[in-house]
Amino acid sequence: MKKLALLMCATLILSCGTETPVVEELEPITEAHTPTVASGEHLRIDIDLQIIFQTVWDGQDDVDPELANRGLRFDFDEDLKMHKVDFLREGEPLHWAGTGLWDHVTPTVTLFPVAGQELEFDTEYLIKMYVQDLACHSFRFEIRFRTKPKP
Repeated sequence: MKKLALLMCATLILSCGTETPVVEELEPITEAHTPTVASGEHLRIDIDLQIIFQTVWDGQDDVDPELANRGLRFDFDEDLKMHKVDFLREGEPLHWAGTGLWDHVTPTVTLFPVAGQELEFDTEYLIKMYVQDLACHSFRFEIRFRTKPKP
């Protein structure tokens, strides 16, 4: 029994320096995907929603708050089925009412102030908007603007 234990111990010690892997690396079962479209071509049609008219622009710093309080309008090149708007004044949300998708499908989103939430002079605002058209193409954008100083 001592001889067997000694033989096993010697085998372990002598075999530690070998480079024979214990587990062989297996060949991958799945093959690399070959493209069905030639390089440089697109199979998918990329359609981006675009704003074609807006009453305020990103970076604008001379917005008249009295005119803007009549409503902020955004027209898109496609009819929309959904929109979400976050309107912030210096980080605090303004709860302006939006029109555009409740009556009928339209490419226009218009925002109107509610009482006590009107735009003020010399203040920074941020509009974060997400819209989606009837084909589920979506567009997310931000518009940061500042109202002009009080005259």
